[in-house]
Amino acid sequence: MILMDQQGAKIQASIKKKLISDFKNVMEEGTVRVISDFAVGSNSRSYMLVNHPFKLNFYKTTKVKVSDDFAEIINPYVFPSFGDLLMRNLDMRVAFDIVGLVVSIDPMHVTQEDGREKQK
Repeated sequence: MILMDQQGAKIQASIKKKLISDFKNVMEEGTVRVISDFAVGSNSRSYMLVNHPFKLNFYKTTKVKVSDDFAEIINPYVFPSFGDLLMRNLDMRVAFDIVGLVVSIDPMHVTQEDGREKQK
């Protein structure tokens, strides 16, 4: 997930699968939370959600409290220009936002891969 502070700075955060149920009811998109007792790790993998050298890791002891401290709404989206997309003038390790229009669809095709059925 991506967390953003009131200045608009973003950082990636992760919750281990076995802990998701502990935080599911307190983490909601677009809301303000105060988070404490987490760990900070390196964010230098080949794929990052945001361009930040660190990420937050939630643990069983991590605390999440509701807050209303944000004074204003900040636009969380980063839309690259069409030219930058075409020229791949982007850090392709970092996620970015894009808006498009679906102009047609084809029916799903069922294939076999490693003995399992897959839809494409």
